[in-house]
Amino acid sequence: AGHRVIPLPGACAAVVALIASGLPSHSFCFAGFLPPKKSSRIQVLRNHWSVVSETLIFYVPPHSLAAILADLVSEFGSNRRACLAREISKIHEEFRRGSLEELLRSCEGGSIFCKGE
Repeated sequence: AGHRVIPLPGACAAVVALIASGLPSHSFCFAGFLPPKKSSRIQVLRNHWSVVSETLIFYVPPHSLAAILADLVSEFGSNRRACLAREISKIHEEFRRGSLEELLRSCEGGSIFCKGE
């Protein structure tokens, strides 16, 4: 209170990932991080996000990527289109696009590096 706030334009990982994803961007929801426990995560996906048709943006810790992709497949179906973005604006920037099932198989098969941001 009493302090002047000056917003600065700058990169926002969620918006940059959305723009580069190739997914519909006219309407989207940013969900942030999902709960770390599987049962809580499934409950949140089922009760809050499974009915949303807009593009969804989740932040995912690299060590949880395969488990979260499996949960997304179970709640949204294997054919839902998705994009994994990591290391945005860094030298190892990467975007992987495909169905949730394709991305899960790539992760389990080791062709997606489960590290980075």
